Amino acid sequence: MKNAPLKFKNVVVAHNMTVKERKECKHFVDEAKQKADLDTSGEFLYWVRGHPGNMKIIKIENEARQSQYFMNKHRWTDQQEAGNYSSN
Repeated sequence: MKNAPLKFKNVVVAHNMTVKERKECKHFVDEAKQKADLDTSGEFLYWVRGHPGNMKIIKIENEARQSQYFMNKHRWTDQQEAGNYSSN
């Protein structure tokens, strides 16, 4: 909200979760942290993804491998670089 009027600069947008959903979210975050601590190789990251009530832990490769994954998933074609941003 960079361009918002001054009275909205301090507004924070967050999920409106019930107490049960917050507990579930905290449980998944704690579980993801535990999995990260047990992964001594440091090769993977564990992220919590999904909407409240439908969350899951995903395992992704760390940093350099992660950026490579992102680049492969979101490849730019010559047409996109020329300004035609339509999907394939």
